[in-house]
Amino acid sequence: MKNEKTKLLAYWFAFICYIAVVVYLVFFAESLGRSGSWATTTDNGYSYNYIPLNEIKRFIDSLSVPEYREMAILNLGGNILLFLPLGFLLPTILRRIGFLGTMMSAVVLSLLIELTQLFTKLGTFDIDDIILNTFGALLGFILFLIIRPIKN
Repeated sequence: MKNEKTKLLAYWFAFICYIAVVVYLVFFAESLGRSGSWATTTDNGYSYNYIPLNEIKRFIDSLSVPEYREMAILNLGGNILLFLPLGFLLPTILRRIGFLGTMMSAVVLSLLIELTQLFTKLGTFDIDDIILNTFGALLGFILFLIIRPIKN
């Protein structure tokens, strides 16, 4: 029993650290390709993308162009990897949350991040980030399903 509480406390600590890292990477890290060169730009220079799959397609197409490959990998892979821990940690610490709760949490958190970026102009609002983040959480949940029977 005490061992279970210690594990749960460790997972909660990991979750809090994870959220802190997400906040840092999304809002404060300087080197994460924050230029709006890929998305639609408004008159005041702020970038956004409201069209689902628009930027994902553009980044996939740019993988074959050496000058843009690194940015494409960073965007696609980074957005997926950013939410992978969420998909694993949420059902680990909140045992009753299940698949739907985990996915809804991922969508809501990602939407909250994107809306914050939209209204504060920190970063770029991109509907495709919500799609990629949710896919990352899905992969994390699948990892949870694979590891759960192993650890039990």
